[in-house]
This record gives sequence, C-alpha cells and structure tokens, in this order.
Amino acid sequence: MKYLSVAYYPEVWPEERWERDLSLMRDAGINCVRMGEFNWSGFEPREGEFHFEAYHRILDLCGKYGIRVILCTPTSALPPWMMKQYPDTVRRDRNGVSPSVGSRRQYCQCSERFFAFSRRIVEKMAEAFRDRGEIVAWQLDNELSSTSELGMCCCPRCEREFRRWLREKYGTLEALNSAWNAASWSSLFSDWEEITLPLHRIGWNLDLYRCMSDRLLGFILEHRDILKRANPAWRITTNTWTSFSADIDIARGARELDYYSCDSYVSDPAIAFMRSFWDLYRNLKGVPAPFAVGETAVQQYPFRSGCPEAKAWFWEMVGRGAETIGYFRWRQSVMGEEELLSPSIVPWSGEPGIIYRNLKQIKEEYDALGIDWDAIPLKRGDAAILVDMETAFLHRVDGDSQRLGIAIGTVNSALSALGFQVDVIPMENVTDDLSSYRLIALPTVEHVPSGMQRLLKDYVRGGGLLFAEHRLNIKDEFGKYRSVAGPEGMRDLFGLEIHDVAPSFRERAYWAVTLDIPPRGNTLLSLEILGGRSLVRSRLERLELRTADSLLEYSEGCFEGGALLSENAFGSGFAWYLGADVDLEAHERIFRFLCGRRFGRSFPHLPFAVGRMVRGDFVIYTNCSPEALSFDAPDRVKEVLTGSCSGGKIHLKEHDVCVIRRESPASANEGIG
Repeated sequence: MKYLSVAYYPEVWPEERWERDLSLMRDAGINCVRMGEFNWSGFEPREGEFHFEAYHRILDLCGKYGIRVILCTPTSALPPWMMKQYPDTVRRDRNGVSPSVGSRRQYCQCSERFFAFSRRIVEKMAEAFRDRGEIVAWQLDNELSSTSELGMCCCPRCEREFRRWLREKYGTLEALNSAWNAASWSSLFSDWEEITLPLHRIGWNLDLYRCMSDRLLGFILEHRDILKRANPAWRITTNTWTSFSADIDIARGARELDYYSCDSYVSDPAIAFMRSFWDLYRNLKGVPAPFAVGETAVQQYPFRSGCPEAKAWFWEMVGRGAETIGYFRWRQSVMGEEELLSPSIVPWSGEPGIIYRNLKQIKEEYDALGIDWDAIPLKRGDAAILVDMETAFLHRVDGDSQRLGIAIGTVNSALSALGFQVDVIPMENVTDDLSSYRLIALPTVEHVPSGMQRLLKDYVRGGGLLFAEHRLNIKDEFGKYRSVAGPEGMRDLFGLEIHDVAPSFRERAYWAVTLDIPPRGNTLLSLEILGGRSLVRSRLERLELRTADSLLEYSEGCFEGGALLSENAFGSGFAWYLGADVDLEAHERIFRFLCGRRFGRSFPHLPFAVGRMVRGDFVIYTNCSPEALSFDAPDRVKEVLTGSCSGGKIHLKEHDVCVIRRESPASANEGIG
C-alpha cells in the first residue's frame, strides 16, 4: 500500500489549525491527503478571479510533514456566481426544476458554457501547481455521474445532444425505430425533433445513459490531457461509488486513465458485494493491476467496543490489490453534511478519539510486518467472473440496479468458499485468451458480444470449464429481448435451448446489496438442491437439452422434473448451465459438486465471512463477522506473521486477521491445486 489517505478540506478550517491536523495525520501513519474536489468557489470566488495562495500554503505544510497530495479538479460543485449568472450551466430535472446553491453535481453535462468554465479552472490549476512535488496524482471531478442525487438532466441542451448522438449512431429514423421497437404503443418517430426528454421506455433510456456516459468521459478526459501537458509525471484517476450498475462506462474509463478509484463504504452484511467490487477494480484494465479505494470509512457501532471491524476491512482491501486506501474524512463537518455516512477520523472537537487510535493501531500492525506488498506482483487468479458494461447499463435502466451485484457476489462468495482466487473482469477489456483460468463464470450476463462468444468457445474447446446461469444473452445490443431460443449464439456451447421462463415473485424491497435469503413470507419457489432447500430469488428457466446431460432436476414448481443444472461436453472442456436464480448456499453446494466431478478432489470449507487473499508467498485471512471462527487451513503453513494458526487450523477472533507465509512456492491457484 503506497498511501494511507484521508479526505481533507482545509478551506473549511482555520488556517492556524492546519499544522496540528497534519501533525496528527503523520503520527497516525497517514501519508496522503485528498483535497480540492469541492473548492471551486474558493479557487474562483468571482468569475475570472483566481486564488490559489491558500492551497500553496497547505502544500508547503504537507511537504514539511512528509504528506503527499491527491489534488482534485473542483468541477463537482458549481460556485454560486456561475449558477446565478449562467443558469444554462445548471441541470434541470424532468419537471424543469433546477437545484439551488449548496447541492452537488448540479451541472448540465451538455452545457458548453460549463465545459468552457471547467477547462479554464483546470488550466489555471495545472499552471499554478505544475511544479509542486507534493502532488502525486489528480482526481478528476468526484463520483462522476449522469444522474447523481438530482436525476438525469432533461434540459433543451441535453435533448439536442441526445438527438445528435442518435443521428450519429443510427443514421436514419427507420433504423432508430427498429432498434427502439417504436412500433409498440404507437411510438414510431417521423422527425428527430419528436424525441424529447424525459424518456419513458427502458430500452430508450439505455441509449440516453450511453450518450451521457460518452459526454462525461469526454469531459474528464479533456481535463486529463490538460493536466498531463502541464506535468506528465502526474497520475490521473477518477472515482466512482459502489455499484456494478454505474451510469458511467467504467471499463472504457479504466482504459483511458492511469488507475481507477472506487468509493467503498463497507459493512459486514455487504462484504460479499464489496469483495467482488474490489476484485473488479483490480481487473478493470483486463489484467490484475493496483487500484485505489478513494473513499472508505472506519465505522463505529454502538454495540461493539471500539471499531474492530475496520481492521478486517483494511486487510481485505490490501489483499485484493488496493495501493491507496482513502478514509472519508479527517474531521466531522460543523454543519453536519454527511454526518450519518460515517464517523470521521477525528470528531468535531478535532482531538483524537477511539477512531483515530484504532486507525493508528491498524497502520502500526501493518508496518510491523515489514512486507512491501506493492513489490509483490498481482497475479491472475484461478477463476474468473466475466461482466459486461452493457448488462450494467441494462440493469440500471430497468429498475433492478443491484441485481448484477447480487449475482456476482453470490458466485464469487461460493467459489471463494472452495478456495478459489477470483478475478472479476469486464468483457470489454479482455485482451488475450482465457486459458490460464481453470473455471470461468457468467452470472446474469444479459448481453454477450459475438467476439466474446468466440473466445468462450475457444476456452471450453481447449479444456476450460464454463459456468453460466439464467438470463444469459437474453438481450441484444439495443436492450431488446431476443426473439429466438436462448442462449443466442451459444446453444451449441451449452447443448440446450431455452424457450420457457417464469418469475419467482418477491417483494421488490428485497433487492439490496446483501446476500441474505428474503423473508419466508414472500411468495418464492423453494427447491431441493443437493441436500438443502433453496429459494429461487427471481427467475427460473426450462432447459430443453439437446447434447447436454442433466445433472440436477427441478424438485417442484412449474418445471418439476425438468433439468435445473446441465453439463455439455464441448471439445476438451465442459459447459455448465444453471437455470434458476438460487441463493448463496445452493451455489456453494453446486460448485462443490461440479468441481468435485471435474477436478477429482475435495475442496476447503471456508466460512462465507472469511476472506482468503493470496499475495505471492503470503496468504491473508480475514474474519468479517462479529463471531470467532476456526477452520482448516487450505495452505501449508511455513510461518505465521500475525494472527493465530495451530493444529492445521486458522483461528480468527471477531474481525481478526491472520497472515501466513506458505511452505510451497507462490502460486495463484494453490487453493484448488
């Protein structure tokens, strides 16, 4: 980990306090601050009047205390003068209402005037700070979003840009009407001007999200170029909030930036979701690479002593490849903004308390190991989960934005419980063959491009194991359901066809970031699967087998007696298909059954709360639960660096960590080899 960082806002604190803050940071082991993302009105209090003197003084103090700086472009919140004098820079919601001063992300992403003001402030900052050695990186904007807290902008400028984007994409209204299925509900367009915002059809909004994603990525990449011209040594990033269904194409963004940052506010119930999110950010470029946690928090629960959970979460991030861990925030705001989001490192008083001491202790324990984790290359795991950004957009516009995260978290947790090291990779950024993975999974991937279909067939043909489940490739690139038997383009790979589907009704409020089984009162189908009961969470499909073999059958319900899980020999490998959206425990039993068939050996039984991360010769175990856990160690232990391991078992107290050195040479796949 290069940097233990905090979000710091020197503009809101008396200048005589700055040195005290930086001294406390240094003493706690914090060696980096992120600042500036909301300071446009401080840098440019009046149009064309720029003031950077205060930030030069805080940079001087950062240099004195050995603290590096991630400086941010301040475009995420507009200064009052701009909103008053130039209302065309401000977004309008679907009712034509614009936000007032004091909110965030108020800008219209199609306002050329806003773009011009943004270029100017970034150019002025690049010029003012180009020689400041304290600055190691820049964050562009903050939690870039076309919707944000305020919703999609629906102003005339956005309408015009959307029409321009559609004309460029489709060329003719005939092509647009076909792609949008506009004949339905008497919606055929005869003039481009008939396309207005807001849109009321799911598939149409898919294009709107794509358009605004392109617009915002172009916006920040222009700023990247300005900064790189000023100082090529600066590393450039941006940050996103925790979601697999963001409204920005993060796969494209990762290709364009030096590294990517994710904001991760952790809780024990959501740890499976968070682990998968970090596994994605490690692989956003298509291969394992360090990433940054731009924001996280040291939570404090009233029913626990101190903040013990922060230790396990910290090591989860380290083990999964975070080179920077940034805590939000240094000191609690006196006006109470985001007060309930998380406790700050120091409270309103500014004096160190429980959270400060806990973070300091975590950093001291980390340093005491004396391991240069950054020098250990991040290697590919032995299993991969492939995700698709088109699917991410589809899930956001159809109202179930957490469905993809639940599916990925379920499969990742089930494989991890067997000892697999899992990479989560966007399909768009897969750069070479997949043959190094012993197993690949496709959880709820609604769109699989034809090029990826060919790669997957080559992978299985060459001896790979491919697992897919319900909803596979059910939609085309326009967001329309395919009008052929599924899975389109891969029926030969899986040796089956899918025609009939059925929903498993549930309360919509159930969809959350946790993997908990919903209340039994919900109307859900329950199936017997490998010795346990499982509730079908959303959808089930009837598998019509052609060349595939049935491994498990539906125990009841509308498809009773039909295949639930199938296996198809394809070349030298096998393709498995699971027809229903079953829970985490059922997935773990299914993977144990399938891998036992093909690997011919038994697998570890790691509790779901336990994280196991391999870094070179070292293995990090975490317990992300309030209960003590003991389990058989899957690794041959040479040395215990911290934590408890005895009698072939790992012993983890509440939110504890165990770091071991293995006897055998470093291998990414020892957990299943």
